[in-house]
Amino acid sequence: TGSVFLLLVDDAAKVESIGRAARCAVENKAQIAVKHFHDISRFPAPRARDPRLRDPLNYARFFVGELLPSSQRCIYLDTDVFVERSLADLDDAARQLFQEKPNSVIAAVPRDFKKPCDGVVNCKLPMVRSRGEMHSFNAGVVVFELDRWRSTKRLDSVARWISRNEVSQGKVYKLGSNPPFVLAVGPDLVRLDPRWNCMRGIHRQHAHNTRCWGGAFIRHYPGGAKPWDEVEVTRKHPP
Repeated sequence: TGSVFLLLVDDAAKVESIGRAARCAVENKAQIAVKHFHDISRFPAPRARDPRLRDPLNYARFFVGELLPSSQRCIYLDTDVFVERSLADLDDAARQLFQEKPNSVIAAVPRDFKKPCDGVVNCKLPMVRSRGEMHSFNAGVVVFELDRWRSTKRLDSVARWISRNEVSQGKVYKLGSNPPFVLAVGPDLVRLDPRWNCMRGIHRQHAHNTRCWGGAFIRHYPGGAKPWDEVEVTRKHPP
């Protein structure tokens, strides 16, 4: 069967033009679906200090089980990545990892340098401590095992953690969509090779990312500064 590419946009007016561009960029056998994603009404109004983290597209990844109801796996990519290696290789690597750990629901690159209790979630709260084992990870590159994601109702779990955070007035976590993801997944994560999500900032580098950058399979530019932003590039490299 051919590949299926699902593109989510936050502006309804862009759906047609992005669809045309996508169909020109991929093989004819691929199926392209472009959807205007904006409805996260089942979640309380997400609490986040940065307005960008309240954008509905930050929460779109949680709905992949519903958006792709007949699919077994899904590779989710943020829009600030450059893919340097075939995603078929990523899918194959994740498939093997899922077979080795039958309870896992996602494959991602863990952030071993930043534990969940080190600013991701508030582990002083009993409701958080009772969650047990958790993994900190960046959600810009994630492979979902969709059958398990749906059957274990992880979307509902994300919604519950967002609701608990709202009821507690932000005491469970302070950031946007990543903490409820970490809480909903818990221990059910398999570790991808760091080269599948090698992150690099514009103004600040970390040793763990520098090590994987030369041979990165997917290069990821998280945060507000992007290399294609002329203002940011100029600020980093003045003329």
